[in-house]
Amino acid sequence: MKKLAYFLVAVTFLMSCVLAYAADPEKDLLIYLPFDEGQGNKAEDVSPNGFVGDVKNAKWVEGVVGQALHFKGGSVNFDPLKIDQPKEMTIEFWFKPDDKIEGGNRIDLLYRLNGGGRPHITFNRGGVLFGFYFATLGVELEAVTNYDAFEPEWYYSSDRRARRQRGCILTESLIPKQKPVGMHAWISVPKVCVSQRVRVTPTSSTV
Repeated sequence: MKKLAYFLVAVTFLMSCVLAYAADPEKDLLIYLPFDEGQGNKAEDVSPNGFVGDVKNAKWVEGVVGQALHFKGGSVNFDPLKIDQPKEMTIEFWFKPDDKIEGGNRIDLLYRLNGGGRPHITFNRGGVLFGFYFATLGVELEAVTNYDAFEPEWYYSSDRRARRQRGCILTESLIPKQKPVGMHAWISVPKVCVSQRVRVTPTSSTV
């Protein structure tokens, strides 16, 4: 069966997630990957949908809180998720690069193998340092941030978008986090969450 969604990193990344707020978790939460299994070759979605992904060439390590996945050319692959693109959605995740990212080859954090309307989250695509791409729109949506490079430290990204007749409205909060004590010098993303409602976080600051 063909794989439609990847969590894929071309360079070394450590990924983990943070639980996204949803007004009605039973209805609004599409996928939540805490990456806290700590071992094995499966990553389980704890949303009501209960997806299960295959971990390929990634290592279980300590994350911001609990476990995380360290990617070095690896991925978490899912069979077709059977989720239609909602009118609005929120995507939240942590990430930490092994090395400074300020250009170079394209890096995919979230990628749908066969294109379509699902979100692609990328570094270094089409001249955009960090952006979000819907294949159906044919344009990279640049993250609204003052960063011109990403250092080997933890970042938290909350992407809130609402789809309109002529495309997407994108607001992005990208917040650096102080290095946790004893944290590995890898790139990490602690947990990945996708909700079908746009969530506004008053305590978040856009940088």
